[in-house]
Amino acid sequence: MMSAEVKREILERRLGVSEEIGNEKVIPFKNNQILEQFERFYTKKQRKSTGTFLAYKGDIEEFFLIVKGTQFKFLKEDHLKITLDEFEDFIGKLEKKGLKNISINRKVQSVKSALSYLKLKFPFIETSFFEHIDKLDDDTRKYDALTTEEVLFMADLAKKERVKKDIKYYTILFALDTCVRKAAILNLKWSDFDLSEDKVIVSGIDKGNKKFKKEIASEFYEELLSIKTDSEYVFDISSDAINDMMIRLKKKMKLDNRNIVFHSIRKAGATFAFRMTGDILEAKKALGHSDINTTYRYLQERDYGSVGAVSMSKDLDTNIINEASHEDLLKVLDECDQDIKILLARKLTKLQKTH
Repeated sequence: MMSAEVKREILERRLGVSEEIGNEKVIPFKNNQILEQFERFYTKKQRKSTGTFLAYKGDIEEFFLIVKGTQFKFLKEDHLKITLDEFEDFIGKLEKKGLKNISINRKVQSVKSALSYLKLKFPFIETSFFEHIDKLDDDTRKYDALTTEEVLFMADLAKKERVKKDIKYYTILFALDTCVRKAAILNLKWSDFDLSEDKVIVSGIDKGNKKFKKEIASEFYEELLSIKTDSEYVFDISSDAINDMMIRLKKKMKLDNRNIVFHSIRKAGATFAFRMTGDILEAKKALGHSDINTTYRYLQERDYGSVGAVSMSKDLDTNIINEASHEDLLKVLDECDQDIKILLARKLTKLQKTH
């Protein structure tokens, strides 16, 4: 007797054949124009990045499973006859699952985008009601930024971790220094470093398949060599290990009232770049943003009280700096943020070189 597996293989070789095998309806992939057009759509997304492609694919398959009760590979023409009610039911079921609005909005947009593309090939697909699908309010809590001092303190705490402590230490420092995202950092290979006499250029791929080039000091690169192993990857550690580390360090630093994640280090690096130069474009460059408005949202906000030039200097005599003792100046400097100390140290170094 012919097995179901053999029978399925024969059916898939026939043109336009569909037949029940148990409770499954087999539709030959090669001859299914609907699936072929979805594959074309996925190819467009994969050109941007594999991550984008996988996100769209997962969202679309989930939609048809929830709304039509069918696996993606068994799609038929009738499954593409979708109504506004079905979209609203899809949103409602995702809400019951506890998904955040930002995730639900992404999934809905993925399906809308795919169906709009397929409508060009299959006019019977209805998309006129898309404008009536309301976007849910953003309910996500934004990641908070860390200060430079906090990141450096966090790095020191990482050196006390039990496993891969040196790799964790330098992963934190590298993130602060370059503002590169975690995923891109963990994908870096030693071959991505281009050495010259006084600097090192790091090249890689970040979010959205966007290429980046970062410059780090030769001295910092020499330190990184201390964690080099037989692995081709610079930071030979998993993303989960980094996430678990952040939870532990956050607890040790008593930061439970702030939404601190590894991405917070990237924000700290961007804030540092801005404060060092006073130029928003430098922060934009450090983050690799295309839109400067995104950079504005990234920069850490601090409450300085009255920051206006007139209000701040109303009762101040700037001559106090010239009259202050060396000891008092050192005390004040010691209370300053780390980025201010670094800025002063850079200016002093530059001044001493001219002597």
